[in-house]
Amino acid sequence: MEVPYGTLEEIRQLPGVKSAFVAPQYDLPEDMTDPAAEPNMYATKDTVGSAMTWENLGYTGQGMRIAIIDTGLDLDHPSFAVAPQLTEDSLTQEEIASVLESLNAYDLYLSKSAVKLTADVLYRSEKVPYGFNYVDRSLDVTHDNDYAGDHGTHVAGIVAGNMPEGTEQQFQMNTMGIAPEAQLLVMNVSDLQGRITFDAMLAALEDCIILGVDCANLSLGSPCGPTYVEGMSEIFDAAYEAGISVAVSAGNSSFS
Repeated sequence: MEVPYGTLEEIRQLPGVKSAFVAPQYDLPEDMTDPAAEPNMYATKDTVGSAMTWENLGYTGQGMRIAIIDTGLDLDHPSFAVAPQLTEDSLTQEEIASVLESLNAYDLYLSKSAVKLTADVLYRSEKVPYGFNYVDRSLDVTHDNDYAGDHGTHVAGIVAGNMPEGTEQQFQMNTMGIAPEAQLLVMNVSDLQGRITFDAMLAALEDCIILGVDCANLSLGSPCGPTYVEGMSEIFDAAYEAGISVAVSAGNSSFS
């Protein structure tokens, strides 16, 4: 919630309040046309050694659930049109329906969403089995109406994108994503201006635990370096204890 400055201590004393804190906010760079922000992915697979992992060890991300906690996804992008080879570990529409039925504690939250949340509207495809906007509490996870640009799509492409047919020579790549056979859970935590706040981010991370995510990626930047806030960090600890590999950038914008 947004409250007048100086009321934090009063809120902490209210009955039923476990903790209260000021949520940090992350912003996109003001100039997204800067050449330094231009995505170039052709060298990614060699830089991080993923090609060797595919060829020598057979790890392609098959059966993995990876959450992209970011600015959303271009659902019509051809890089996410190819269905992965599903396994018994893949997220299905039936499993999402079962999860929703068991979330009695979330009835209030679900009732305040802009739409009735059911498995058939959250499930977008076999490649993207889950998509939700945690800021607007809506199903709009695309970039159609925001200023945030395609950052979330770029990140998702690095993680598990597939080469659009016939573009290998143009992009100098045979396969795009690090784990091209993985499923992507798209969790939009950015408002229309590209601002990301901790409350939306932590709600998404809690849902990662509920949905059995294997990895969660938070490619965020902060000009003030690392921070620790009690109450926030325990959610990350809970995700770690649930077996989720949480990848969080340590500050793309600056250093400390």
